Amino acid sequence: MNNEINPDRQLSECHFFDGSESQPLETASSAEQLANSSRVEEPGWSEADLPDYEEIDVFYPNDEPIKLGEIPTVKDRFESLLKNRLRIEIQQKPPLFPWETELGADAIYPDVISDPMVPNPSWWTAQRENLKWSTFLPETVFAALLTPCQKVLHSTRQQGAKLVEAVESFFPQASDLLNEWAGRLVLGEVRDPELKKLQLPAYEDASQQQQMVLLLLAAREIIDTLTITCFLNKSVALQQWETSLGVLTVQAEYQTRDYGNCLMILANLPAGGCLQLKGNHGETTARRTSEGYMTMELVDPEPNHIYRLNVLFYDCEQSPLCFAIYPRMIS
Repeated sequence: MNNEINPDRQLSECHFFDGSESQPLETASSAEQLANSSRVEEPGWSEADLPDYEEIDVFYPNDEPIKLGEIPTVKDRFESLLKNRLRIEIQQKPPLFPWETELGADAIYPDVISDPMVPNPSWWTAQRENLKWSTFLPETVFAALLTPCQKVLHSTRQQGAKLVEAVESFFPQASDLLNEWAGRLVLGEVRDPELKKLQLPAYEDASQQQQMVLLLLAAREIIDTLTITCFLNKSVALQQWETSLGVLTVQAEYQTRDYGNCLMILANLPAGGCLQLKGNHGETTARRTSEGYMTMELVDPEPNHIYRLNVLFYDCEQSPLCFAIYPRMIS
């Protein structure tokens, strides 16, 4: 009998699995019989009885012969191999939830809101008609501009730098001219009379310089609309955003209470959805299944720190709309 261990254990284990797939019941039955036979009290075993168990050395983890009393070790090794095989199969083809028909890398679940991606134009771009300069833009251009505008909301950079960052992907080869126009807008050097002199046309018919100005103006409006600044013990700050389901209203209030300063969020959703307020020290979430008002409260928020408020509707394929909530102390 050959009691030496096969040096190529991985190959032996693969052969084992090939056989186990074709005869799963027989393998399990053999293991059970071996386990049961180890409990029978016998006076001893002869050399002729051992060859029946010669193949067991494939599973044995140490380079030693297997004895009948060590069947539990064989069973543990067998279970370990099965677990490894199942783990590999699950990694290659993860299981689906009952409501899923296929695995999607970009699936969004209401309780887990990620950072904003490209929003579905059918939900968030209705606001384009309510902004002065966005009406010059096609819906697809507005949707493409909305994404970087949301990303720069929480940046601590100056307004001019935010505008350049939001628009620069449209003009990768004209950064100097873009910075010049952004600076002029921030400093107020470009006013309505001068813009009229530019005779800004629709985006599709505009020159590169005119498109640059249009996008910078639209980006400034988008960022201003998505930013809610509230001062301690002052009046409520409110913003609205038009969606294809109706008007979304978000208001913030920063007030002193007996138990500390509180940042309070009141939102009126046109459909059931979820709110998620995120900051450096954690996050809080609120949800409702139908349209109506929702409230959130954050005790002792970090003053002069920008919080991210994500809004997501249920039963709609869309990325969240992001607001910047900015509680500030009175200077």
